[in-house]
Amino acid sequence: MSNTETDIDWSRPPTADEAEHLFIHAYDRGGSHAAGIASLELGIGDPQHHESGAVFDKSLPGYWKIEIPESSDWRYPNPLNPRGLSINEPKWVTTPTMQYAHELGYEPEVIEAYVWNEHGRVLDPWYKRIRDARTALDLADPDAQLARDQLKVVYTRTLGMLGSSDFMKGGRVMHRNGAITSSRKPERISCAAW
Repeated sequence: MSNTETDIDWSRPPTADEAEHLFIHAYDRGGSHAAGIASLELGIGDPQHHESGAVFDKSLPGYWKIEIPESSDWRYPNPLNPRGLSINEPKWVTTPTMQYAHELGYEPEVIEAYVWNEHGRVLDPWYKRIRDARTALDLADPDAQLARDQLKVVYTRTLGMLGSSDFMKGGRVMHRNGAITSSRKPERISCAAW
């Protein structure tokens, strides 16, 4: 499975009450992607396949094949179908997406699943090095600012690479929100591999 999901890119007209407000908030999500790595549990080794479905377990990294339910509130995107596409067949989603959907009251039936019982925060050391470097370079000095800009290029491109189809064509594969596996032969990984 390559990328089964994308970032939520969604908008709607404001309600009459919302239109009365004077401020609009905008967020730079570039830094937020790196921060999300800190708590990301990735599967290690081979997944366990549940051909006939399974009960959703938010503690297990995995892919969950589900029927997409209708949106429950027009004011918010359906986390299982944020673009509002007409989906006539089951869709694979990741554990974080299923967890978010459950928090919003969606409870889709799991038709099939791949889950990793062995998992860990294998990218946490990488994230900590990036975080510490960003903090150290947060100075008024122009050279530090240039270095910080270059660091941002490194971590944003790295995250993009890890989720890209090109990166997934052989060798180690980091599925966007699921697991690290090998497309050649099964092998175990450790933090040192990164």
